[in-house]
Formats: sequence, C-alpha cells, structure tokens
Amino acid sequence: DDDNDYDLVILPYQVWFLSPSLPITAFLKSDYAKRKLKGKPVITLIGCRNMWVMAQEKLKQMLSDVEAKLIDNIVLIDQGNSFATFVTTPRWMLTGKRDSLWGIFPEAGISKQDIKEASRFGKAISHALANDEEKKQESICHGLNAVIIDEKLIKSEQIATKSFMIWGKLIRKVGKQGDPK
Repeated sequence: DDDNDYDLVILPYQVWFLSPSLPITAFLKSDYAKRKLKGKPVITLIGCRNMWVMAQEKLKQMLSDVEAKLIDNIVLIDQGNSFATFVTTPRWMLTGKRDSLWGIFPEAGISKQDIKEASRFGKAISHALANDEEKKQESICHGLNAVIIDEKLIKSEQIATKSFMIWGKLIRKVGKQGDPK
C-alpha cells in the first residue's frame, strides 16, 4: 500500500483462455485497485498470441466497476499466424526454446522489431504527461496503430469463450477445486 497519487496508470496484463489472467482479475477486484484507479486514466497493454478482444472487453468492464477511465489499449501480438503460434508458444513455454522451428515456424513471441517500434507509445505517453494531456482522459496513442483488430478472429473468440464456459461448468461438476478427480 502507498499514499501516492498517480496521474496515469499503465496496466499490462496477460490473456488466459480469452480472459484477463487471474492475477490481474484479482487485482482489479481488490480494495487497493478501487482506491488507486478510481477516476484515473488507464492505458492497458497486452502482449499475446492473437486473440485478445474478448479479454479486453471483460477488462473494460472491470475498469468501469472500479470507476477507472480506459483511454487507450496497446496490443502487441506474436509474429506467427494462429497455427504457427499454436506450435511455437507451447514449445517456448515447455522448453524455453523460442527460436524458429524447422525453418517453417517463426520465432515465438512478439518480434524484436515490434518491440523496438513500441517506443512510439512511450514517447507519446511521455509527451502527454509532460503537457498534462492525460487529464483530458482522452486517447494519447490515437493514430499510432496501438491496436489492430483481426475481425476474422472475433467470431472464433466468441465461440471459444462459450466453449471454455461449457467445459469449465462440466469440470466443476466432477469435483471441487483440489479434488483428485
């Protein structure tokens, strides 16, 4: 806990199964988040494979619940397509190997070039803060390609989200958390 008052909050988070990860969800439901984020401009930052829209929609609601003002979302996605990242991401997670696989699959994760070019967001945010532009509670990263939505994936995300809900309910019926079943 701290007594600091913040001008702007940059909230990075991971997407787990098309939802905000459990740590960020728990944080946003805490009393601390309610105190610190109330009335504050927030920029969310996501690094993920390629399906993040449903997670961001859920996070928007959580930010609204704590009365924060979402002003921007920055999304950096893995360099491979859906099939490639289906292979490269688990390989990276399970073995630590991130390099190109068999000359067919790209290196896992966000490209070094995309990470380097993300400095444009830092520059825009720094400039905005120096000029108190965050107080307008409007987009700071507008026009910087902070978000590119692949509209073809939205329906897939909606279907997968429903599927996860169904599987989750079925698994819960087998036994409570921690049950060997």
